[in-house]
Amino acid sequence: MIAAILNNRDQYGDLDCEDTKTWKTHVPEWLHEYGNVFSKNKSEKIPIWKPYDHMIDFVEGAMLPKPVKVYLLSLAKRNSLDIWIDKELRKGYI
Repeated sequence: MIAAILNNRDQYGDLDCEDTKTWKTHVPEWLHEYGNVFSKNKSEKIPIWKPYDHMIDFVEGAMLPKPVKVYLLSLAKRNSLDIWIDKELRKGYI
């Protein structure tokens, strides 16, 4: 149900708007306290640094693996995956 709401923003309205009545009518009441989780704007921001975060140390001059697609995908699925990867790269997630 929640995925349907997030995928059909036009039908259910913008989840980030001040009037939360729209999404609250479609999300179970026990999830309303987590409304910020459904925010598109907040989901596209990297969380603030926490003390338990750690750095990954890279070895200078190390050989990188050859970039290959690990799974065989149909053309449509590969294009869909490439679009998703581009979107996540733009957000800075990967």
